[in-house]
Amino acid sequence: MIQRAREDADFYSLMGRFFGSREIAKVLGMPMYDDEYRLWFLVLNPKHCPIACTSLEHKPDSQVAALKSAWVEPGERGKGLYDWMFRVRLQVAESLPIKKITSTATEKSMHTHERYGFCCVGRRGKYYTYWKERK
Repeated sequence: MIQRAREDADFYSLMGRFFGSREIAKVLGMPMYDDEYRLWFLVLNPKHCPIACTSLEHKPDSQVAALKSAWVEPGERGKGLYDWMFRVRLQVAESLPIKKITSTATEKSMHTHERYGFCCVGRRGKYYTYWKERK
């Protein structure tokens, strides 16, 4: 797994296929996009092509970090990549000076959120809002 931000020279060459994918937009319910304060995590195959990605957003001076977009290529699912990426994002988030971690989930990832101590605090359509308070 590698970490990237928009400032990295290879960021868009690695992430472009995810940002421009109609399939991903259809499955997620919206396109995947980048924001100024996102840190991306990518899983590369042996040929160094990205097969999964996810992100964490933390704005300066904010007490909240947000787990954002996640995607695993269909042929790579069932191998634990999503769970691994979730744990890595959570570890990075918990190292920040924050009070809460938020996330929006679909039914596919609800159980992962709950397994890592997140509480469902709302629902809008097919999306569930999760929070995890820092102690």
